[in-house]
Amino acid sequence: MTRGNENASNDHVEPQNKYEHMSFETCGNHSYEAMDSEDVHRSEQPWQSIGSNENTRKYETSKTYFKTIILVFLFLALIAGIATMTVLFSIEKIKSKDRDLLFKQQEGYVQEKLQNISQQEEILKQESDKLKEQQNLLNQLSGEWIHLETKSYLFSNNALTFHKAVSSCKNIGGNLLENIDVKDRIAIELELVKRDYNFTWIGVTDILQEGVFVYESNGSKVEVGNWADGQPGVQGRKENCVVAQKADNWKWHDIRCNYYYPYLCQKSRISEISHIRKSFK
Repeated sequence: MTRGNENASNDHVEPQNKYEHMSFETCGNHSYEAMDSEDVHRSEQPWQSIGSNENTRKYETSKTYFKTIILVFLFLALIAGIATMTVLFSIEKIKSKDRDLLFKQQEGYVQEKLQNISQQEEILKQESDKLKEQQNLLNQLSGEWIHLETKSYLFSNNALTFHKAVSSCKNIGGNLLENIDVKDRIAIELELVKRDYNFTWIGVTDILQEGVFVYESNGSKVEVGNWADGQPGVQGRKENCVVAQKADNWKWHDIRCNYYYPYLCQKSRISEISHIRKSFK
């Protein structure tokens, strides 16, 4: 018994782990499986916790990275927008300067054109006035002038003062009527009656020296005039210009120079032709 017990004691082997021990102690499968399941569950929980934390860290890192990318993108977009606005502003400023410069150039061009038009209008006006003057000369020569043997005579259609009548005759190359040739006298007097003249200025005056009557054209003294009875008058310096009066058979009367009467111009045929040619050059 004793020997047998010793062998039995020597043959006993310690279990390697608690599960092995329990397998010898417990014969039921249920108890082993319960212990095994509980131990396995306990052994897996730390690994699951570590994996969950790792995933959380990765998610947070990705989230932070994504936010950073968005912020960088927004920052770059802001810089690009500012740069675009700066460029557009610069372009608009350049365009504005170009428009101002173009406007000034166009304004100067328009002013130059207007000035040229004004100059052309002035030239046209001068040419028109010259043509009118030439036409008046032609009308006078063809319609108003009477061409007699020695001279041509122009009978005015307007009443002027003595001095304006003198200027009018000189403008067409003639003088107020002075000495009338005997051959021309009858024709002139008939024309004066035909035109219903009562008075007509003639080129005689004593403006320069009272009582000394001269021909206005050359200043030569009138030696024998065709004076009416009682003429020249006794009004002194108030009557310095001379008219021929119909009521006295076209004899001379001295009167005031500022009266308005028709006038009679005369010039030689040669000077008449020369003046016409000169006016058309």
